[in-house]
Amino acid sequence: MENQFKTLNILLIISLVLFIVPIILIPYKIISVPENMENPIILAAILFGFLYYVFLGMLASMKNRSVIKWVGLSLIFSPFGTVVSYPLMLFAKPLEKNE
Repeated sequence: MENQFKTLNILLIISLVLFIVPIILIPYKIISVPENMENPIILAAILFGFLYYVFLGMLASMKNRSVIKWVGLSLIFSPFGTVVSYPLMLFAKPLEKNE
């Protein structure tokens, strides 16, 4: 299970960095990026954000939690949902399977 959290951690960091670059750093001229590189950075941010939600759903499923609740609430409270869902998933205990 620890490997999955490392992957979730990496995806969270990459998605947050790629979110901060086009939203904050480029418009305020803190960093300079060629014009033809702005769209690929935004597309990479969207891709890694999507991968974060997919992996969050996989971890919720492994812990016998509701995937719709975890991913849905995380999406509803975006962009803060990713930051909040990470520690909550980290400390969530697996539920017993109901058969």
